[in-house]
Amino acid sequence: MPKSLPDELYHYTGIRGLKGIIESQTLWATHYKYLNDAEEIVHFRDRLPEILRPMFKNIFSGLTPQQKQILLNDYRTIDIALTQEPKKLATNMYNVTFAGTNNEPPIAEQYITSFCTIDKT
Repeated sequence: MPKSLPDELYHYTGIRGLKGIIESQTLWATHYKYLNDAEEIVHFRDRLPEILRPMFKNIFSGLTPQQKQILLNDYRTIDIALTQEPKKLATNMYNVTFAGTNNEPPIAEQYITSFCTIDKT
């Protein structure tokens, strides 16, 4: 069952930032390279395969026998495919979004605004 959306979101900022948000009624975003910890983007790329793995497991469970055989021809076992395919997707997404590919720049400059919730459980 999907999680419900939170009732409240929070945005970490200082008093000057809050004043600017209220006066302009605008949230600003920061280019990812200028974040306090731009390594978060790389850490997310490294964690993404683990997040994607259950989705791939669900997809693989719905494959026809012929499709499963193609997967087995490429990876020998479903477990290897469940490790490699999410990793390939995460790497491709990161490259297209942040690093660029084949001497091409990323698809767009990435700007980030962060929000959080409070776990009330």
